[in-house]
Amino acid sequence: MIMDLKEYQLFTELLKRYTVLHILLKVIPLEVQELRHSRLKLSRLYCRLLERVHGRVEQDIKLLRRQMAELGGHIISEEQEKTFRRVTAKFRGYLYQQRYANDVLRGECEELLLYYMTSERGVKQ
Repeated sequence: MIMDLKEYQLFTELLKRYTVLHILLKVIPLEVQELRHSRLKLSRLYCRLLERVHGRVEQDIKLLRRQMAELGGHIISEEQEKTFRRVTAKFRGYLYQQRYANDVLRGECEELLLYYMTSERGVKQ
C-alpha cells in the first residue's frame, strides 16, 4: 500500500493542532483557579472568558479527533519531557512519534488562546 503523502502531511498538521489544543485544555482550568484566588478587580470576567474558550477548545478537539479518524489515524499517547513533548500516533497501521519543543508549543498556545479570545470562530483554518 502506497501512502498518500498529502494525507500524511494533513494528519501531522492535525496532530500538532491537537497537541496545542490539548495543552490549552489542561492549562485553562489551572489559570482559572489562579485567577479566582487573585486580587485582580476583573478576575471574574477573565474567568468567564477563559471558561468560554475552554468550551470551544473541547469542541474543536472533538472535531480534530474525528478528522484524524477519517484519515485513518489516532493518538496513542502524549508524554511531557523536560524540553519537549512527545506524541505517539497511529496512522494507517503505522506508529509515528512527533517531538515538539516546549518553547514552540508555549508560543503557539499563547497565539491560539489570543485567537480564541478575539474571535467568534474556533480553530484557525
